[in-house]
Amino acid sequence: MQLGAILTFHDDGARPHSEVVLRNGDRARIVLNGGGVTIVELVGGTEPKILFEATPDIAAHICAGLVESQSATPLRILTLAIIQIGSASEVRAAFEAAAAQVR
Repeated sequence: MQLGAILTFHDDGARPHSEVVLRNGDRARIVLNGGGVTIVELVGGTEPKILFEATPDIAAHICAGLVESQSATPLRILTLAIIQIGSASEVRAAFEAAAAQVR
């Protein structure tokens, strides 16, 4: 299976974030902050499109469901999960489905 690629990854400081390219060429940015997680699709020349937003509690539940390692950070978990997804629309669907199971 072909994977996406990590373009940038900053897991230090007050605002961890990463940028990835998905298998079909879509680009996404994952941002963690005090409000939780936001995943946006990056389309050249246009305003970023929000694919998914969640509170810290929901983000933590999603991360816990993806991996059980004590050393993994939320950004590492989410970035590695997202680069395995084929497109931005599939990112939205997967994260909305995961959040619905937590709510």
